[in-house]
Amino acid sequence: MSFEEINEVKENNINIKEDIKEDINKLVEKNGLITF
Repeated sequence: MSFEEINEVKENNINIKEDIKEDINKLVEKNGLITF
């Protein structure tokens, strides 16, 4: 794997984490729980 490929994978992982955080926050808001 080249450095470029590794960086691309890292960026994708970060984006996935952000998406999951957003999804959790939306669910939490719907349920009236504390967001983080």
